[in-house]
Amino acid sequence: MRLRICDGEQERTAPASLDLVEETFTLFPIGDGYEIAVADGERWIAAIAVQNRPAEEVEFLLSGVDGDATPPSGRVSRSEALKRFRDFMQVAV
Repeated sequence: MRLRICDGEQERTAPASLDLVEETFTLFPIGDGYEIAVADGERWIAAIAVQNRPAEEVEFLLSGVDGDATPPSGRVSRSEALKRFRDFMQVAV
């Protein structure tokens, strides 16, 4: 399972872990266009940061493919995006 983080200028990949995903969503500054993705074979989940105005809390456009399950998608809060990433990773464990 791989974690991909792209801030619009730099991209990095690393082995995915729950700790690293939680750090990514909670510790790093996240602005418009910031992308976080986890892939496990043909399964993947991705979140792209969006916000209407700079003063608002960032939200994410979420999408993914998770086998036969309904792909998670839509606009979600930071906490909901993190929850969905946790759920996605728990299935792979």
